[in-house]
Amino acid sequence: MKRPTTFKPFLGIYLLLFLILAACNGSKEAPTFPELESEFRQPLTKKFKFSNEDTIVWKTKEITPFNRLPTKKFSWDNLEAKPIDIGLPIPYNGKGEEKPFSLESLPSIPFSLDSLPKATLTIKTKVLGDPEIVEAGPFSDLPGLSRGVARASLDMGLPTEIYSFLKDSNGMLWMGMQGQIARYDSNNLEIYGLEQGIASATVTGLFIDSKGRLWVSNSLEGTTILDFEAKLIYELSSDLANVNGNSIIEATDGKFWLSNLRTGYDIIDLEEKLTFRITPNEGLLGVFNVKLHQDKKGLIWLASNGGVNIIDLEAGINMQLTTENGLPGPFTASFYEDNQGRLWMANQGGGIVLNTERTSISTYSFGSLFQKGNGITGVFQDSSGNYWFGGGDGVVYLLDKNMEEIEKINLSNRPSQAAIHFEEDASGQIWTVMPQGGLY
Repeated sequence: MKRPTTFKPFLGIYLLLFLILAACNGSKEAPTFPELESEFRQPLTKKFKFSNEDTIVWKTKEITPFNRLPTKKFSWDNLEAKPIDIGLPIPYNGKGEEKPFSLESLPSIPFSLDSLPKATLTIKTKVLGDPEIVEAGPFSDLPGLSRGVARASLDMGLPTEIYSFLKDSNGMLWMGMQGQIARYDSNNLEIYGLEQGIASATVTGLFIDSKGRLWVSNSLEGTTILDFEAKLIYELSSDLANVNGNSIIEATDGKFWLSNLRTGYDIIDLEEKLTFRITPNEGLLGVFNVKLHQDKKGLIWLASNGGVNIIDLEAGINMQLTTENGLPGPFTASFYEDNQGRLWMANQGGGIVLNTERTSISTYSFGSLFQKGNGITGVFQDSSGNYWFGGGDGVVYLLDKNMEEIEKINLSNRPSQAAIHFEEDASGQIWTVMPQGGLY
């Protein structure tokens, strides 16, 4: 039997290596690259030679002499300077000299309600409707306002501009508008309008009496009282119409005193249903009036463009404080009794203050800080002891409790805007309103 032929792989590998070595042994070396040559084109070379030397010749000319320039001595101290308002406090040095004062030394005339013009009071009653409740929006940051100042606007959910406001015993804010009243609790607005029985007129003054009733003065004739517990509205009217009253107080004897712009002051006796009026014919110093106040001693202070009337109901006298016996300017806008019992008067000449005993008077002026010299229209002391002064043309001044630094705060750039009434809420925020329109 023939045996099969077996192929051995390693013999093939030896044969392949032999052929490769034989091929390499017979090859020629590659030619060398020419020396000093490359695959790139070589630069050209030329000889360099400097140019011939040359001499620089300088020529000078005589200069015609000039007259000396005129000179003047310069000093920063000779320049007119004014404080720059950048929204920061500046040193305050406007406190005037404290001078002796005596109420007894003021000129006075007899005062009695029975001697005043009076009229029968008519009271009309109607139902107070339930308010419309809307969610309150944010306040607006408007151009021209100082930092940290915001303004209530229509974006907040208000139907119109705000002309008056007050804070009640629960800390809620009441806002008077054009034919509407709103109660604000920081979340919602409760709005009373024509459908709820409110007259379609600008609300110029608000006041809550000792029984929790809301008194409303407006630009039409008459005064309205809202009794929320009884859900009734009382419309007061008489032959002595009360118009544009900005201020209402409840005196210690239970009678209500109301300012009556460009007329005088009205006194309402609800129990007797009578209205009394005091005008210049009865000794009032002026008819342009804004605010009135009863101090802790029981004296009633009436502001006007002619000075201040001080009514002592117990003594039955009407004292007159004018520029002849203590005021720097005739127009006084409002009053405020601070934490120390001192009585402040917002006057066109500055903040006038009587000490607690009413035996001295001094003036806090604001000099160049005044805008157009409109004086002070309102005074308020916050819980930290700082003082807030309302000024003309939408300006408020903040004086620290030590009365060493003062800051000017811009609220409005509209002319004749004046901050008169201030309130502080539970968060320590300060609120004020312009009677011409605007809550800040």
